[in-house]
Amino acid sequence: MGPRLKLPPYVQAFVDRQGRARFYFRRRGYQSVPLPGLPWSPTFMAAYEAAKGEPSRIEVGLSRTTVGTVNAAVISYFNSAAFQGLALETQRSRRGILERFRVEHGDKRIALLQRAHIDRMVAAKAATPSAARNFLKALKAMMAHCVAIICATMIRPKGSEAQKSKRTVMLLGARSTSSPLKRGIQLARALG
Repeated sequence: MGPRLKLPPYVQAFVDRQGRARFYFRRRGYQSVPLPGLPWSPTFMAAYEAAKGEPSRIEVGLSRTTVGTVNAAVISYFNSAAFQGLALETQRSRRGILERFRVEHGDKRIALLQRAHIDRMVAAKAATPSAARNFLKALKAMMAHCVAIICATMIRPKGSEAQKSKRTVMLLGARSTSSPLKRGIQLARALG
């Protein structure tokens, strides 16, 4: 056996069932791109540079997420700078709490969440006060993010034709009957 070929970063190689060597540019959170030719050849390097230059980030679960639901709010919070800025252990803890919340209530409308609902969820965790407190902290942070998004859509410069981001539209819903500011105030009141 000869020396092993060193591949560029994010390149993975394997042999398919026909015995052909295949090379893919694979980066976590991004789409896989097949690379033609042999490693370090001009065609390979041109495709590698193109794949490395403009990666298209994959929004996980975007096609399965209904606009304005708890599911959309949780995904939006996970992608926010507020969540990304937390310590890794805090992220892990809150992700677990909010994922369980999303499994139970993912298809429900976030705008319909009221204080009584939150009180019932916290009361169900009364046997473990620390779990109830951590659940409430995680939910408050997520709802604060939701209120910030709603307020950010209200505070745009006059005459600005700026488009809402996909995440904002997904969180708020395409057709809203009440004003986003009223819903933001309702959410803030629900959390106390």
